[in-house]
Amino acid sequence: EEEEEEEDEHASRVQLLVATYTKRFPARFPCFCSCFGLLCVMGAIAAGILLMPFEVETDFAAFMKTDVNTSVMRDSFLYALGHRSDEADGRRLQGAALYKNFDVSIAYELTEEASGGNLFDADILAEILRFETGLRSMPRWIELCAKAEGADRPFCEPGISFAAYALPSLTVPQGEVVPSSFLFDGKGRDAVPLESTIRILEQEGIDNIVLPTGFDSEARSTKTLRSVFRFKVYCCSSYDPLSKQRSVVGALKKDWNVFISETFMPTLQAASRGEIEGYDPEDEGRPFPLKIYFDGEGVQSYETMQTLSGDLILAGGAMGFVLCYLLFHTRSCLLSSLGLLMIILSVPLAYVVFAGLTGARTMHIASFLSLFLIVGLGSDVVFVYTDFWKASVQERRSYKARMSWTAYHAGKSSLATSATTAVSFFANLASVLKPLREFGFFMGLCVMLVWVLLSSFFLPLCLIDERCCTCCRRPCERLCHWRGSPPDDDAEPGTSASTADGVARKPSRVERFVERLRRWKVTVQISTCLLCLLAMMGAGVNVEVDSGVPSIFPADHNQNRGKEVLGQFPSLLAVFKPLDPAPSTSADVCSEHSFSGNEGGCSLFWCEAKTRPSTSPCQCFKREEEVTELCNIYSHVSVKQRWVAQYSSDYQLSKFVKDIFENQTGVSIGWSRTTLAPLLLQEWESGAVRLMPLMEFTATVARPASGSCGWKELCFCGDFSCNLPSDWQRQTPGPSLESLEAAVGSQGVSGRALQQAWRVPMSSRAQVEVVFGIQVNAGSRLLGDIDMETAWEFLPRFDQRHPWAQRDLLSFCQELAENLRVTSSACWIVDFRNFVKSKGESWPLAWPELFDAVALEFMSNGLVMQVSGPTSAKDFLWMRGGIVKASFMKFNIDISKYAGTATALEAMGYWNEYLDAWNLKVKTVSRGAWHTSQLWVRAQAYAELISSTVTTLVIVLVLAFLGMLGFTRDSALSAFVVVATIGVIGGLAFFILVIMGWAIGPIEVIALIVFIGYAVTYSLHIAHMYGSHEAVHDSDHGSEPQRIRVLRTAFALKSIGGAALGSAATTVGCSVFLLFCTLTIFKKLGAVVLAVTIMSILMALLPLPAMLLTCGPVNPGRRCCPSPQDFLRCVENIMGSFDRAKTGFDQAKTRLAEHQ
Repeated sequence: EEEEEEEDEHASRVQLLVATYTKRFPARFPCFCSCFGLLCVMGAIAAGILLMPFEVETDFAAFMKTDVNTSVMRDSFLYALGHRSDEADGRRLQGAALYKNFDVSIAYELTEEASGGNLFDADILAEILRFETGLRSMPRWIELCAKAEGADRPFCEPGISFAAYALPSLTVPQGEVVPSSFLFDGKGRDAVPLESTIRILEQEGIDNIVLPTGFDSEARSTKTLRSVFRFKVYCCSSYDPLSKQRSVVGALKKDWNVFISETFMPTLQAASRGEIEGYDPEDEGRPFPLKIYFDGEGVQSYETMQTLSGDLILAGGAMGFVLCYLLFHTRSCLLSSLGLLMIILSVPLAYVVFAGLTGARTMHIASFLSLFLIVGLGSDVVFVYTDFWKASVQERRSYKARMSWTAYHAGKSSLATSATTAVSFFANLASVLKPLREFGFFMGLCVMLVWVLLSSFFLPLCLIDERCCTCCRRPCERLCHWRGSPPDDDAEPGTSASTADGVARKPSRVERFVERLRRWKVTVQISTCLLCLLAMMGAGVNVEVDSGVPSIFPADHNQNRGKEVLGQFPSLLAVFKPLDPAPSTSADVCSEHSFSGNEGGCSLFWCEAKTRPSTSPCQCFKREEEVTELCNIYSHVSVKQRWVAQYSSDYQLSKFVKDIFENQTGVSIGWSRTTLAPLLLQEWESGAVRLMPLMEFTATVARPASGSCGWKELCFCGDFSCNLPSDWQRQTPGPSLESLEAAVGSQGVSGRALQQAWRVPMSSRAQVEVVFGIQVNAGSRLLGDIDMETAWEFLPRFDQRHPWAQRDLLSFCQELAENLRVTSSACWIVDFRNFVKSKGESWPLAWPELFDAVALEFMSNGLVMQVSGPTSAKDFLWMRGGIVKASFMKFNIDISKYAGTATALEAMGYWNEYLDAWNLKVKTVSRGAWHTSQLWVRAQAYAELISSTVTTLVIVLVLAFLGMLGFTRDSALSAFVVVATIGVIGGLAFFILVIMGWAIGPIEVIALIVFIGYAVTYSLHIAHMYGSHEAVHDSDHGSEPQRIRVLRTAFALKSIGGAALGSAATTVGCSVFLLFCTLTIFKKLGAVVLAVTIMSILMALLPLPAMLLTCGPVNPGRRCCPSPQDFLRCVENIMGSFDRAKTGFDQAKTRLAEHQ
């Protein structure tokens, strides 16, 4: 009681408040407070998660979402696209069957071992077919494919695959050797010639689907191929309410996700590792020659969640390491296990608080980093409380007094670092990246809540552990050689046990370390300054900005390398439209001697051949047309001639054939040529095959004197000719094709109309949407999602029914400026004008009622043409109450969608200027147009990201200074902490830019900003304890300033150095586990945490104590700002240190000279 009265007499108001609470509740009912409190916390977490379930954002590109104007407008546009009509307007449109498409694409790439091969090789195509056949034979695949209607079933069986078209089944009539048709099922034994396969693909319009962009058919080789499968399932009718449509689509997506997770993904992921069912590398004598990549609806989400789940398992390993270290430090299973539990509970509790405050339910991938980070930060608080609890034996006697003393001092010390670390995370609220703001706020909540939980419930556990678990801990202490001796009960509070009897004691390790550091303090400070200066210079020289989209997966992962390979093909959205019909599953084989007139659509001519004698280069066969009475009426007849020959150009062969016609029949009055499908000549006995070009020439000539009604000719140049029916007569040998071609020489070849050369491939071009009739009302919220229902509305003054509005919209498409670099467009107004004229109406429509009626019919039946094919007109229009309220148009531009920031911003500026000028010159009923593009969003986000990073860094440093000033009330100590933090930031920048060689991108910015809290923590601990009133006894206050600095520095290192080292050890241990994660964001941030923790603890234990020993405040907290005298004494002290260093250097130099 006397001790408590003495304590209350000298205590501050905060100390009295803490003492009152501690003595009344935790000290009297420790078990109840801890157990009941933890149960309440877990109950609150369970209730919060049930009421506010969270979703995981698997697309890391969403982490680049900003609150800049382009991002807000883009979000509003995308949300408005999903609300182009309400249920009433949907029923006004003509009823149509609606389908849900589920597309998957598989890309094949030759492995390095097979780099000399060719994907067109029959053996490799057979491996592709065997793999795809295994896919299509899976029961779940068959079940889903059976849901498609008959006309759409070829999309999934056999799918759109180059191998299926290259190895078709052949239908051979009885007694024949030449097939009559193909069946594109991939079950053929021999491959069709490459030229024929490509021609078939071109005729079906699927060559852009399976072949890479820029494929050169003359090269006859490729390293990549793509197969695409579509499951087109009936959903509902357009008459059905939107609620029913969404419900059916939701059920279909649920079934699809089951198929993806249980069937498709396991098989494809095994294939990507080279584990192919039915393929044994030992039996085949080589590994699987292909690398397989894949994509489709739900694939990215599944792989991200799968990878994230695997990485989070490592979080369990990190927690196991922390648990072991806690056991080592506390020597208590109770404190270690329950302390770690409280640390872990802070994460879900932070989500509940975060969701309740902001209303946001979506957690980004980076938020799961908290499971790794909070363990290290929370361990720091545990170490502080356990160390102060052990030290309380020397300060107080009763348990109540000890708990009160520990609660105040440990709480104050841990609150200083926790609050400053949390503030560094909260400083991310200044970032332009909205997800980064949310992540910073969430991590700040985690840091503060872990302090609240441990401060509330951990201290009673220390009392329980000492009362009930001492007997269990003593054997462990003896086994581990527990350092130190139990406190002396006779020692006075405030004195150490070893000096209670007045006997001089041996200096401790910490005191010896401080003494050595005092001797080398100048060297340590100069070396640190030079290293920091060199680090900052090196970082400044090597700064590079990465303007690309960051990838969170390893380089060889399907979501990284797979996207690169699939990116070599045209976008499926452009070449595989939802309304495209299924390709043909069969094709007829044509005969070379059939002149029915329908051969232009033939894919391949095929004949049984024989070896032709080499007496002449070419041999022709002729068949006269039957003489009829009708033929006798005309003075001219038709002649057709087909040439099977290799030629260097169409012009040369045409000139040669035309000369023959003129020599044989005179001048022709009609002349045409047609390039037909190639002719496959197969010599059945030997199996030899030749594929030759086939060209048909048609001429109208004067009727010969013989009375012929015309004839057909077949000419073969080469070593093979077809076996023709008996009515084909062999002609006398003709002239040499080669000699005539040489005679033609280099005469002119008909040129082609020059087209503008675009720089960017079609599949890589960015897309710009221009919106008419909608205004964006949404601003940006600091945290949480905005209400998208109120984010946009229709412009009241905009009226597309007005004739001038129709004229203005049409002129917008027809008068685009050249600097916009538009390569293609989808302008609904152009197709609407054609639709109106086709109905016999005048353009523009003059009456609003007429416009509404025609527009409704256009939305039901009309199509808008674009480069990728026709699209339903209703996709471009918003309708309310039977009236078209708004619309948009799409433009592809000759700028890559991955273009750099400067290029993209320049292009965006041109569009801004054009739209501004257009809105000024058009009528009022047409104004209000604006543009949006995903390219603009990304470019402006990167531009703002760099500038906001500098702002956030400054805010963090200022807040760290103010936070330290608030706890120590000494600007000098606060300045020392800021200087140490700047040094760590310089070292961290050097690590990121020079050692790791990373360019500055979103992940690197996160690393620079977020982990400044780590750079502050340990230095703040040391500086805070340096300024503690307990650091110097009353008897030492009159000592020399240098002795007081030594005492304060030694006290700080002795009292908090162990906790700081323990915290650093646990943080390093957790970050090591991050290095083994699959997600690159975890790997990178793990390396950064490792580096910043090591640099921070070294800065806190070496340079910072050296600065405190040199010019640390003697009486910190007495004045907020140092006086001029203090500043002058500090300068004198520094100069004196330099003089002493110089004197020592001269003495060492003298001794060395004497020794020599």
